[in-house]
Amino acid sequence: MQKAIIFILFFLPFLLPGQDKLNMSLLGHWDDPQLPAAGSIRYNDIWGYADCEGREYAIVGSARYIHFFDITDPANIEEAGRFEGSTNSIWRDFKTYGNYAYAVADQGTDGLMVFDLSHLPDSVTLVFQDNATFTRSHNVFIDEPTGRLYLAGSNAISNGVAAYDLSSSPEEPLFL
Repeated sequence: MQKAIIFILFFLPFLLPGQDKLNMSLLGHWDDPQLPAAGSIRYNDIWGYADCEGREYAIVGSARYIHFFDITDPANIEEAGRFEGSTNSIWRDFKTYGNYAYAVADQGTDGLMVFDLSHLPDSVTLVFQDNATFTRSHNVFIDEPTGRLYLAGSNAISNGVAAYDLSSSPEEPLFL
């Protein structure tokens, strides 16, 4: 036992640099400790979006909300929009296609939510919600060349992958 402790104490200093930040610097930070949590989880996903003018945005999932942040100036992060989900969820997922963001949640009855991002940084608009086809999905993936959105881990199709066509009407996708 004593040899094991000496061994650990000898090698521990060599393991600590493994936690280095790899030439990264924190440029900005946003937190709202008043947000509700799902268990101990307050935030659960992030996705990036850049508009045609080069402004950068972060789409962030929290247990209860979908947040849209203008992060163009990381020292001055501004929330451009916030939309409440149907319930607290430990997992939300987002992807973008053109000027639209597509959101799903692993819990609750949100289904597929489509947001118009073309008026950022002034506003974000929920333009479509389909919770008749499915209510929950763990992951969303968009194949941009074909304009197809795929759901994985949803309750749309038992043990399968569900798909939407975004190519003809990205603001109101067609379930395939």
